[in-house]
Amino acid sequence: MSKSASFKTALSFPNRSIDFFNSKIRQQGELLKTVRCALPDTLAHHVRHCLISGHKLLLYTDSAAWATQLRFYTQTVLAAITHLTKDAITSMQIKLLLEQSGPSLSHHGMANLPSPERLAAIRRSCSFNSALDNELTVALLRLTKTLEGMTRDK
Repeated sequence: MSKSASFKTALSFPNRSIDFFNSKIRQQGELLKTVRCALPDTLAHHVRHCLISGHKLLLYTDSAAWATQLRFYTQTVLAAITHLTKDAITSMQIKLLLEQSGPSLSHHGMANLPSPERLAAIRRSCSFNSALDNELTVALLRLTKTLEGMTRDK
């Protein structure tokens, strides 16, 4: 039996699920492009993602300052997307994306502790400026003592 059976990859079969998800990705890309075009360039770059949920447009941005600015353009954005949706979008909600810019404690297990030299410099600064603000001096001295204990345990 030397019949050669051809092997078909999984992607060669018709798959409506993948087509559905691809169409959703295209729709969200079109929506994001339309929203960004309706905004000034300075704000448009800070809209990271957007999607429609029910009768609400959700915009995702990278900081609270930009979210505040985006709220002023609610009516402009809603007017710009009317041709993209079957149902009327009645409100816009702005959400923050919290991106981690540095190493987090959960990834490494330990905080980035100051060196003993820096702790000594803080202590010297406290003794030099002790007459200026006693409460701050006490707090800084307590902090350096705590951090020294953490660096020794490390």
